[in-house]
Amino acid sequence: NPPSTGVYIISRPRLALSGWGLAFYRVRYASTVFINFANVAFAEALSLTFIMINKDKVKFFFRQQLLLLASLYVMTFGVSLFIRSNPGSSAISVTPLVWSAAGLGGVCVGGFCVPPLTVGGYTIIMNSIFVILQILILRGRYQPVQLFQLVIGAIFSVFLDANMSLTSPLEAGSDPAGVAWGLFLVAVAGVIMGVGVACEVRCRSVMMPGEGIQVAISKVSGKEFSKVKIVVDSTLVAIGVACSVVFFGI
Repeated sequence: NPPSTGVYIISRPRLALSGWGLAFYRVRYASTVFINFANVAFAEALSLTFIMINKDKVKFFFRQQLLLLASLYVMTFGVSLFIRSNPGSSAISVTPLVWSAAGLGGVCVGGFCVPPLTVGGYTIIMNSIFVILQILILRGRYQPVQLFQLVIGAIFSVFLDANMSLTSPLEAGSDPAGVAWGLFLVAVAGVIMGVGVACEVRCRSVMMPGEGIQVAISKVSGKEFSKVKIVVDSTLVAIGVACSVVFFGI
């Protein structure tokens, strides 16, 4: 309690205040407390906002990856239906399909026996080659995050082998009914692959190695992506046909 003389003694700082001096000190002290409280409140609010933003980013990331996995599965299901239709396969799977058929069939050419790998196994090898080619083409412009394509390609290959086993009872025959069934599978596979590609694009994640090599060529050459895609797909089909002639003589 202050003394009756009207003079107030404050320990820190050690000043004797009275009248307007005391009022000024109280106002200054109150403003300091308020400012400190406001700073703490602002920091807490900022921290909570940052945490909420991080949570939203984490949720978006997981939704993005789940959509990517779903799109990869749908795409591989479409590819497996293309293969089971017998009239043909998607351009990206022609060469792995030929090598797998030769390997599992025990084909040897000039003393070289083709390794007996599944379509998915040869797809992993081909995707790895695509990533290496991207690095060689883009050089300094290659983004290290695109190495994640190897993981995406491996998951794609695993899904492809799983769907190849799942769709084995659907394989079309060579009789008229089988040909009609095969054409039906081609139509269904085209729709399914379209849905898968649309989902893959929408998830805005790392692209597939097959698309990555096309983008790399498009960037370096300055050509439109659509034109580069036609050239790359045609080249893959040509390589598959050439390997088929070498392995099977047809």
